[in-house]
Amino acid sequence: MSRAHSSQARGRRRFRLNRSHGPGDKNPLRHEIADLLEDEATSREEICEYFDALDSAARIEITQHIPLRLMQRLYDLCKGAEPVTADSLVDGGVSTYCGENSIPLLSSFEKRFTRSGEKIIGYNLQKLSLVSGPGYFTAKDTADGELLFDYTDVPAQAPDGWPQVKPNDRAGLLGASRLIYHNLHDFVRRVSSDAGVLIGNATRLGKNINSYFVLVRKAV
Repeated sequence: MSRAHSSQARGRRRFRLNRSHGPGDKNPLRHEIADLLEDEATSREEICEYFDALDSAARIEITQHIPLRLMQRLYDLCKGAEPVTADSLVDGGVSTYCGENSIPLLSSFEKRFTRSGEKIIGYNLQKLSLVSGPGYFTAKDTADGELLFDYTDVPAQAPDGWPQVKPNDRAGLLGASRLIYHNLHDFVRRVSSDAGVLIGNATRLGKNINSYFVLVRKAV
């Protein structure tokens, strides 16, 4: 495609994204992201530009309205994105990412990260944490530039103020974490250029379990 045709195509897509969805539409952002992801012509670079133009609050609002099928589309689009590293998750102290995933009962959550020795560790916080357990994991770099959240590698002890560490096969109420976090590996890709938006895919024992999630770094 020529540069002129590419520019015209982007212009048409922006027109569709900015069109009115009716006077009663109270949440145009949910339509914008859906329109963008449903358009087969949308590129990874356009997704990156879209999120780069938004502040943290708008990013968080938008990700609350991405359904499973479009989370998978976003994950696929971001294949080959710029590498993202575990060190980029924390600037010092604790960083918080607001998350939305495709599990109905646990759709909204937070992941909190901090440095523990040479490792970047994290845990999950959501409304059923007392049942599910904290779901500790270690964030690791991979050779292909994605992040791995490894739930089989939990820290020996919790940082001050964090929940008690228990293995993911027996944490939570009656060991409920076994159903959620046990043997889990999340593979995470960069969405925005600042790595403030990430998209992940959960696997268990090497198998894709068709579970996706979006993370947005919360402004301090």
